[in-house]
Amino acid sequence: MDVTKPSLDPGIGKAGILPEADSDPAELRSRLEHTQEELGRKDRFLEHILATMPTQAYILNLQEKKIVYTNRTSTPFLGFSAEKILAMDEPALTELLHPEDAEHVRTHYEELGQLKFGEMLELELRLKHGYGEWHWVSIRETPFERAPNGQLSQVLGTAEDITVRMQAQEKLWYTSTHDSLTGLYNRPYFEEELARLERGRRFPVTVMVADVDGLRQVNDTLGYPAGDALIRTAAEIIRSGFRGEDVVSRIGGDEFAVLLPDIGIVSIDAIQARVLRKIEAHNNSHPNSPVHITIGFATGERGEALRDIVRQADRRMITNKHTSRNKGTG
Repeated sequence: MDVTKPSLDPGIGKAGILPEADSDPAELRSRLEHTQEELGRKDRFLEHILATMPTQAYILNLQEKKIVYTNRTSTPFLGFSAEKILAMDEPALTELLHPEDAEHVRTHYEELGQLKFGEMLELELRLKHGYGEWHWVSIRETPFERAPNGQLSQVLGTAEDITVRMQAQEKLWYTSTHDSLTGLYNRPYFEEELARLERGRRFPVTVMVADVDGLRQVNDTLGYPAGDALIRTAAEIIRSGFRGEDVVSRIGGDEFAVLLPDIGIVSIDAIQARVLRKIEAHNNSHPNSPVHITIGFATGERGEALRDIVRQADRRMITNKHTSRNKGTG
């Protein structure tokens, strides 16, 4: 198929253009020539529209799992020529799709198969650019052809690169949910996740509250830049002791809190030991600038208010701090 001229029938355009049986031959010939000119004009018009579109236009054959038409915009859009895209088989197309978006795409085409002609469905996903980078893409697709059994066989779609917009949204989300000094989640996000976990099903939920010892003294004697460095170091130590799914947050000047979904009382000793080992390892390698962090834990079961669990963890942290001071180690 010519990649610059899709198999889209633009139609004749108006009723009554076909000749009647008893028409004069000369008139019939004239009307046929006019029809051909009209169709040619519509073809050229459609071709120019597709060629100048800023978005990629394509036809996807769902049975063959192949792109059977694409306009030239695919070259700057995906980094592949139109000919390269048309030659891609199912494995090659699948390789372009980000693994985390595969399930969304499957659901998208299940829903698309239920649409009527003229109805449209949108989806945002990530595709691998020809240079190897992941680009965010917004696609809009509509049923184009159905098999005799009614099953959707081809879809007509357009695709737009929205990477810049998504990056801007991600940056805005990051700055609104993360602490600027440490890169950990901030208190508003911590509060939001606390409420979400309380409404959810991932119980038990364990909370750790931590406090950096001696920050005021560092600020007073060495200055606030040294205090900021202490906070950043403590944040990195705490972060290194937890899973990626745990919500590690800075909730105050020298205060940190961690939400651990699906973690119960029996796991607290192991978690505490891991955090203490991280602190000890840092202090052993930095004997001239040790970091002292006091921690406290509490666990909430389904039906308990997690804010109360945070307060329990905070009280235990304070108790541990007093105990440490009485022993002369804090």
